Amino acid sequence: MGKIIFLIAVVILGFVCTWIAIFGKKKDVKSAGTSIPTDFADVFFMILYRMFPSFLRRIVLFLLGAGGVVFAIYALIYLK
Repeated sequence: MGKIIFLIAVVILGFVCTWIAIFGKKKDVKSAGTSIPTDFADVFFMILYRMFPSFLRRIVLFLLGAGGVVFAIYALIYLK
């Protein structure tokens, strides 16, 4: 049951990322992401994300959100 709730939360988070990528203002897109990196991968992602122009940030957010939604729905369907 806990896995299902987690995957539903991932779907909602994916939709939020996708919504911000499509309809968000430039300031919202620029401020999306964590402010304090916790590991090396997060540091690498934040450096790349800060270097991207606004248009590419929207694409990255959209792909991140859509990927989360697709993964979670796939896992929900085949999780029995």
